[in-house]
Amino acid sequence: LGSDAAAPVWLALLALPAAVLRGQAPLAVDLVLLLAVPAAGLSAYLSTAGILSSRWLRCWAAAAYALLPALVVAVGTGRIGSALVAVLLPPLGRSAARLLGADPPGARPAARGGGRRRAWGTALLLAVVTAFAPRSCWPSLPPSWCGTPGRAC
Repeated sequence: LGSDAAAPVWLALLALPAAVLRGQAPLAVDLVLLLAVPAAGLSAYLSTAGILSSRWLRCWAAAAYALLPALVVAVGTGRIGSALVAVLLPPLGRSAARLLGADPPGARPAARGGGRRRAWGTALLLAVVTAFAPRSCWPSLPPSWCGTPGRAC
């Protein structure tokens, strides 16, 4: 039994919901895929909080994002990696934008700009996204060539 092919990296991250469900991995996979579309909508809604002021506009944007054909096809075909990347992409984009100084209007002075905590949080989100979709790490390469955000390349 088994094979010599390497296991996907996200398998270790999927072990947590499987452990909560007392070792029922198929049920964990089903729950992750079932909750991917609402979770993607919720993450998009929460990520646009400082950008869009109208609740109705935020709801429409979140619904449009959650019902993207790429996400629906990923859930329909059982692609866990693509489905969870769609859930984590809005918080990653917002965190990266705030790290680079694109603060929403009216942000608290303590929350403006990038700090160590925001950099670590963005790096952790990027690591989890890269674990689920390894080809998604290419946008992080040019900023890593530049060094720190405040210095010129």
